[in-house]
Amino acid sequence: MVGRVFNRQGQPKAPGTSSRARMPRFSLSPAVRRMLIAAAVIIGIIALALVTASFWINWIWFDSMGYESVLIRRYLAQALSFALVGGVAALIFYVNLSLALRNTRERAGRSVGRVSRWSRSLLRGLIALSTLLVFLFAGYRGSTSWESIMLALRGRSFGIQDPTFNRDVGFYIFTLPVFKEVQRGLLLLVIVTTVAVAAIYLVRLGVRFGSWGNVPWAALRHISGLVAAALLVMAFGYWLRNYDLVFSQRGVVIGPGFTDVNIVRPLNWLMALASAAAGVLVLSGRVLRTPKYLAGVLGGWFILAVLVTPTLPELVQRLVVNPNEFQRERQYIERNIAMTQAAFGLDGVEVQELTGQDPIDPASLSLDQPPLRNVRIWDYRVVGPVYEQLQTFVPYYEFFDIDIDRYLIDGVPTQVLIAARELNVDGLPTNAQTWTNRHLAYTHGYAVVVSPVSEVNSEGWPEFLLSDIPPVGAAELTVDRPEIYFGEADSDWVIIRTDQGEFSGIVESDDDAQGGFEGEAFGSVGLGNPITRALAALTLGDRNVFISSQLTGDSDLLLHR
Repeated sequence: MVGRVFNRQGQPKAPGTSSRARMPRFSLSPAVRRMLIAAAVIIGIIALALVTASFWINWIWFDSMGYESVLIRRYLAQALSFALVGGVAALIFYVNLSLALRNTRERAGRSVGRVSRWSRSLLRGLIALSTLLVFLFAGYRGSTSWESIMLALRGRSFGIQDPTFNRDVGFYIFTLPVFKEVQRGLLLLVIVTTVAVAAIYLVRLGVRFGSWGNVPWAALRHISGLVAAALLVMAFGYWLRNYDLVFSQRGVVIGPGFTDVNIVRPLNWLMALASAAAGVLVLSGRVLRTPKYLAGVLGGWFILAVLVTPTLPELVQRLVVNPNEFQRERQYIERNIAMTQAAFGLDGVEVQELTGQDPIDPASLSLDQPPLRNVRIWDYRVVGPVYEQLQTFVPYYEFFDIDIDRYLIDGVPTQVLIAARELNVDGLPTNAQTWTNRHLAYTHGYAVVVSPVSEVNSEGWPEFLLSDIPPVGAAELTVDRPEIYFGEADSDWVIIRTDQGEFSGIVESDDDAQGGFEGEAFGSVGLGNPITRALAALTLGDRNVFISSQLTGDSDLLLHR
């Protein structure tokens, strides 16, 4: 009996047709495809929010201060620095590696055929990847130096020249740091490029280290050019080292001393010239073709750079300067004093000699004279613990700093000590260290304390012109709004205008909770919509900012306080 083959519809297949059944093709239904696309979009949005949350919060904060243009300029400067520095570094690196690949094309192509083509494709891929890495690394270094670059471009003259190099002070503040960063970056780039180029020549040509004559002239010339470039960059670095001596701490004062001016500076000039000369000689055909000449040039430079330059200044400092330091350093100490006086604006002070022999006028000793009324008997370092003992009242208030100021009290200029009673939530009891208390309820300090520098009460304490909670004191020092939301303490972020009352002053119960912040909150982030709240929660790493039911449409986040 002969078997018959039937198709899916039950009809017999024609003779000669294949009896193998087709495998079903896998396909997604439109509904599943839409669900996957929606999930991918949602995941992308969440990932984007996680990465950019802090950016948007900073943008809102700067906008609330009216300084969004400052943030824009910063990001533009960073982006331009990244693109420019990274682009130039990647271009130099890629051009040199491509040149090495082109110089080895004929020799490598003749030998192997398909294997050579495969290795060349792989090498091009590695070159592209390494160029990308150079671009990213150099761009990152450039973006982190955006501020120095902007200062160098916009920095102006100080109108004061240093006595050693006769350069304006602005050069050392604005320009020199960028020059040093450029020199270090170029040197690192040239070294990395030289190593990569040498690796390509070794891989493509199989040059043996022991046979100098087998090195192709194109490869030798290329690598020597990079070595010469490194030496020239080093020469630039030695030139910069001279100007860096204004920050020297070798002598008894900061700045160029005897050894720096008479030994280090000439050595830096010598090394700059030697590095430039060595770079030129390395490019010379005779030196390149003769290994002993090349070794002599590089060896001589190495001895100067590693042995002579670091050792000679130390010997002179210890054997010549230190035994007779004042005589050797006197001129440079005088320069340091003159520049310090100019820096503090004291170079124009009129100096007079007082003998103390002039007759005394009794009328000038009246206590009603403002100079005598303001003779300071209280020191801010002494009065700090006194304020803490007498005027904090509760553990969560603290005086972080005591300042000296002057006010008109009863029409008389009066020098005073003044301190703000700031909030320190770490002073709350352990059982009160809740999220609500730390970020919604205890949001601000309260009032200030003022006392004259020259008065003491009968108990030996400062005579307060303004004190207590709520603040009471002289009419000239009346404080209408004693709440302190921004101060000198490193305070954590808080949220104002919530359903939770804010505590002010000395609180005995929840009924004493005050209304909280009033007015326009500059330097805040509005949390009126879920998107901003979500971004703030991501930035702060605190989910309660998003899910708390105590926040309202008017709530504001005080981020930097």
